[in-house]
Amino acid sequence: MPITFTPVSFDEIASLVRAHVAALASPFDSFLEDHILASNHYRILIDGAAAGFCSIHGESLITQFALAPAHRRHGQAAFWGARRLESVQAAFVPTCDELFLAHAIDDCRQIDRQAYFFQALPGSPAPPADIRVRQADLADLPTIRAGAGGFFDSLEASLEQGELYITERAESCLGFGIIDRSVLYADVGLLRVSY
Repeated sequence: MPITFTPVSFDEIASLVRAHVAALASPFDSFLEDHILASNHYRILIDGAAAGFCSIHGESLITQFALAPAHRRHGQAAFWGARRLESVQAAFVPTCDELFLAHAIDDCRQIDRQAYFFQALPGSPAPPADIRVRQADLADLPTIRAGAGGFFDSLEASLEQGELYITERAESCLGFGIIDRSVLYADVGLLRVSY
């Protein structure tokens, strides 16, 4: 049962990636999406048949690992092969991707938590009436910089372009974030938040 990895462009696996992320328990944020889109992509072949795909960012970070259900019994061997691609040292795994998460945990030496993902579902309770979300402006720069450090790229430009939002309660900042239009999820806005 030979397992091989063939380099492909994102366009060659885009429909598989979109189907895969649509099947996950929840969406993930634009930070991970940006890493996936900037990765090197591979088609996974098992016995010469297309079995799945994986992606490596910056030659060292696995950002995607997926296998078709018929090939999942070979998951450990395929993940081990993906770990040997390029100079892989780590994996960037969303908790909603159970197959990828299981293999990453099974193979891990250390786990560093980077972000938590959640989604507001239709019918979810509304936030308390005293909490409001507003578009941030340049006057919010010191507050955001103090709370976010280097979390946001091009902070001033994002404020000038109206991309940042502030969550407040009684004029106190509770958090801030950017809403990005997703490339991988149809009709979804992804919120990158720092609290």
